[in-house]
Amino acid sequence: PLAGLGVGYQSRGVAVLRDGRWTTFDAKHGGPVGSYTLARTRTRAGVEMLWSGSFQGLARYDGRRWFVEGSEPGPPRSEVSVLHVSPDRGEGTTLWVGMRGNGAWWRNLDRPGAAWERLDDTTEPALPSRVVTGITEDNYGRIYLLTGHGVARLTPRLRAPAGTSRFDLDVYTVEDGLPANHGNYEGAITDSHGRIWASTMKGVAVFDPRREVLDRTPKPLHLERAWRARSNQPLAARRELAHS
Repeated sequence: PLAGLGVGYQSRGVAVLRDGRWTTFDAKHGGPVGSYTLARTRTRAGVEMLWSGSFQGLARYDGRRWFVEGSEPGPPRSEVSVLHVSPDRGEGTTLWVGMRGNGAWWRNLDRPGAAWERLDDTTEPALPSRVVTGITEDNYGRIYLLTGHGVARLTPRLRAPAGTSRFDLDVYTVEDGLPANHGNYEGAITDSHGRIWASTMKGVAVFDPRREVLDRTPKPLHLERAWRARSNQPLAARRELAHS
């Protein structure tokens, strides 16, 4: 088994404490140049991996050697800011990768040959920012992405039609109580009570999913003003406009 304590260094690779001895893996010894964030995974088949994210991308260690991701469609070899392991809730263990300028990527490690999937500001749904600084998860299996423009919550869709997104997305900003929209790196955690903590540039916010009240009531539409776009002239009530 891949047991031991792993410590990542920003510019000196990864050190692993195992059987009372430290072993350092850096560029000279086949390891990553640096490591901002580490994660350990174990699949249903018992396959263990130590993952490292750095300014050069994502790397994994199987207990014998290091492999650098990026040669296949997946997270590019650019800065990784955070890693998160989503526990097996019936579909397998999922590794999440947050990147500084390339959105969020994830992969189900219990599905042989499963492709990497991603979300950024160009996908559907679209993240509010390509910068992902933190990732955590609540007790209902919803993923929280701390970004450069607020917190994006991903709710898995139980029966997503083919060709559509697997998630519904909600975005929370300063209008919802965040001290600032830009999150700090590794700034999202879930505590023992299931509360979500988000560290931002101007302070910390906490959200308790157990106290959330979802408002599904349709709201009436009120028109406050109507005018012609070119002339900026107001339109009288019941005015009919020609169109083609």
